[in-house]
Order: sequence, then C-alpha cells, then structure tokens
Amino acid sequence: MAELVLKDVRKSFGAVEVIKGVSLDIRSGEFMVFVGPSGCGKSTLLRLIAGLEDITSGTLSFDGQVVNSLSPSKQKFYSLPTTTDTPRVVRTFKFDRLNGQWSINGQFMDCNTFRFTVQQNSSEHWLLTNLTGDWTHPVHIHLEEHQILSQSNAIDAVDVSRKDVHRLQHNQQVQLFFRFRDFQGRYPFHCHNVVHEDHAMMLRWDIDQTGDTNTLP
Repeated sequence: MAELVLKDVRKSFGAVEVIKGVSLDIRSGEFMVFVGPSGCGKSTLLRLIAGLEDITSGTLSFDGQVVNSLSPSKQKFYSLPTTTDTPRVVRTFKFDRLNGQWSINGQFMDCNTFRFTVQQNSSEHWLLTNLTGDWTHPVHIHLEEHQILSQSNAIDAVDVSRKDVHRLQHNQQVQLFFRFRDFQGRYPFHCHNVVHEDHAMMLRWDIDQTGDTNTLP
C-alpha cells in the first residue's frame, strides 16, 4: 500500500463548502475508518481520494506524488502481485447454450457434484471462452480474486486490477491468473445473469490439500 497524505483538502459545490480543510496522514498498511452523521462529507472525501471528484484546493498525494490532477486510471494505490508463477494446471471453461439451457463445458449445475479440486498453495491459469455470440456473461468466481493475463480484446487500465467478476464479452476468450492460498472448502463459479445461473450456468469447485489436473472440468 502507498502512504496517503491529505493537506488542507477542500471541496466546494458552488458556494457551498462541503469538505472544510481536511489534513490526514495514513501510513502504508494502516487501517482508517471515517465515521460521522449523514451528510457530513464522508462519501465526498472518499470520492476525492479515489479521483472521482476534483479537489477545490489543498493537495492529495500517494508516496510523495501529488495526484490532484491525475485521472483514476493513473493513480496507483498499491503494487499488484506478480503473475509469473508457473501454473500447476491450465483449466478451460466454455460458456455455451445447449438445447435452450445455459452450460459450462457442456454440463449443467449439480449441487451434489464438484467439478474439480484446486490444490491449496498453488497457482493456476483459467481460460474462459464465451461461445454464445448474442450474450455477455458476468462470470463471478468466488473466494479468490484473479488477474487478467490476456484477452481477445484490448486490455485497458481498469482490467489490470484484481477482480472476482469478469464480464465475458461476445465470443471473447480471457486467460486469468489465480493464486490459491489460505482457505479450503467448497465454492461456486457462475454467470451473474440470474436467468443463466438459474438455468444451470454454474458449477461447484473445491480447494483441498491435494488437487486434480482436470483441464476441462
């Protein structure tokens, strides 16, 4: 995490001053909570820090760099983890429509069946492919966040962050990097279009001390 410093930060909307000279120094790794009544400026202050509102006066800096005029895509709050680990396995997931039903790798959801097991403390690459040209699929993978390694369309600034949902575009293929660490258990993986997950575009996967190498689960 970067050190965050606010010096006499003010924000006005017309003649109304909402943020009235906030000075704050948050060191790297510290946890900070803003508490106050409704309308006191908590959300506005967070929007200033995130670059979603322009600061009227004062300075906002990360690790000594003043970022008042930087767009959110160019602000750097922390360094992303590396993605150079050799994957233990590369798994492929194909999102398609079969006989009117939504499927992953030609199979439908069965709550009593797990489709694959990830090995704890390992890294994997997952290839997601949308074979339905008329739908996009916001794919939600529970537990661990991922990073995009490559995709069939251009990667923009927003795409490089850590995510737990990827919007799989028409006929798109994306390669994701995962590092599975602390937890074992059972987790879902599904399309967030409710009509799709209710019609079986969902699967259950597990994490255990010993994993499989199923490349097309």
